[in-house]
Amino acid sequence: MRVMYFGFEGFDNPNGTNHLAISLIDEMLNDGIEVFLLNSHTKGIDSDIPNILLNRKGFTYKIIDRGNVDKNNFIQRYLNGIKYAFKAIRYWKEEKIDMIIYQSTPTAIVSVLLLKIFKRKPIVYSLYDVFPENAKAVNAINRYMYIILKVIQKIVYACCSKIIVISDDMKKQMINLGVKKEKLEVVRLWFDESQLDSTSQTNVFIQKNNINTDKFIIQYAGNFGYTFDYKVVLSLSKLLKDYKNIEFHMIGNGAFLDDFKNEVTKEELKNIIFFPWQPLSIIYDVYKACSIELIPLANEVIKNAYPSKSSLLMACGRTFICTTESDSNFYHEMNDNNVAICIDKNNINQAKDKIIYLYNNREALKVLNNNAKQYSFKYLSKKNNCLKFIDIIRNI
Repeated sequence: MRVMYFGFEGFDNPNGTNHLAISLIDEMLNDGIEVFLLNSHTKGIDSDIPNILLNRKGFTYKIIDRGNVDKNNFIQRYLNGIKYAFKAIRYWKEEKIDMIIYQSTPTAIVSVLLLKIFKRKPIVYSLYDVFPENAKAVNAINRYMYIILKVIQKIVYACCSKIIVISDDMKKQMINLGVKKEKLEVVRLWFDESQLDSTSQTNVFIQKNNINTDKFIIQYAGNFGYTFDYKVVLSLSKLLKDYKNIEFHMIGNGAFLDDFKNEVTKEELKNIIFFPWQPLSIIYDVYKACSIELIPLANEVIKNAYPSKSSLLMACGRTFICTTESDSNFYHEMNDNNVAICIDKNNINQAKDKIIYLYNNREALKVLNNNAKQYSFKYLSKKNNCLKFIDIIRNI
């Protein structure tokens, strides 16, 4: 079997989901499936092809320069995505493939229709967020654009043989949008258990940045984009400013980083410290450098996406506090299993109280951390989920 993995963001641009695509391709190759990767190049921060995939038997690839686009400009990003789809035609039209795995993107309609017409092969749509519902929820598009894009997206879903979503909340959302239940599969986001064991006893991130480990560190590591509600961090920082031993470490980049930094400067919040995006190779050290992770989700994000960092984070033996909607499956699953603390996004004072409680009760925090690690190995490992993805492909 030969599969084309059609990516969008590119491995050169660090994000929270690249490790999923890399490990999936790695496992497909291990399973004897040939893979043709078609991917983009934008920022050139990391290499286009990670070392684990270079010179692998059955692996070929083409990289398309997509240019560096302002993520704050939705229309510019959308037009750039369409241009990328047409650029890609010359690379896939002559390729002999049996199936396509298409990475979710707002401009999927162009590529999916072209592939459906000219390739006539099964398309598996790997959906990390529900578009345009996510864009509507965070006010990235107006009502009229939303109506048009919603109709277009229904055509995309109709063209796909299977749609793989990453949470039960997303599956429920897709069913509400009219997608047939039998077309949907849930494959949870996974971590690679083989990368957890390190021969080094030194935490590279802590050492490199001279982190004071005596502090109680509330961390956010990831993308400061539309799904991230930085105003929650600002509010908590103000409420906890008298706790001199509590620090907020904000690690990453994204569309709202400058706005976030400007607000911190304006409010003179000394307990928030910023760090640049860290290499994927030390992400486990990054997570282990915190006392607790903070995941402040924007409006309705949990219904249309999923906090991608959670599986890696819990595997490192770290729990988190998440502000989100209380009517979501994720909210109840985390709380009911006592692996993390989910709080209604409108109740910032409760989040403050929980942080103070864990700050003063390290044994309670240790229990949450241990529960999180056990839960992750039981439900979120690569073995359980990446291989489930491959089983779906083979069944098709």
